[in-house]
Amino acid sequence: LHSGIASYTVADDGTVQLENIITTYQKNPYGSPDNSYLEVETLFLLAYIMRRQRTLITSQFGRMKLADDGTRFAAGLPIVTPATIKGALIADYGQMEKQGYVQGSKTFASGLQVTKSRTNPNRVDVLYPDILINQLRIVALINQFRLQADATA
Repeated sequence: LHSGIASYTVADDGTVQLENIITTYQKNPYGSPDNSYLEVETLFLLAYIMRRQRTLITSQFGRMKLADDGTRFAAGLPIVTPATIKGALIADYGQMEKQGYVQGSKTFASGLQVTKSRTNPNRVDVLYPDILINQLRIVALINQFRLQADATA
């Protein structure tokens, strides 16, 4: 399985059923073991989340001016602050959690950082600490059976 291939089974009717598809990614650029991109589903989920966030930002805040947090401006003006963007990202993350894509909304909200760039006044920098929901692949069970009940219990 760890050669970047898929494990499979063959059904009674001859249909091939893929069990697990993985990538060839097993080590990070420093040569240390890293399974972060091993599962194909992880890549698909990350791509979905990033596209969703890009759509959220561009549809809600496209063509707006970017002001510092705490700037006083009249309501209704096309101006956005990092705090406003952060609030939108947190709200959308909560929706994704309800839809089964991510988990840990409180942890995400406390770790999310949205700041105006120090080097580019037109840019917002986002540290997006999403916690993905993973696939159930293994069930480890210990079967502690008895041939008869213990009379003292």
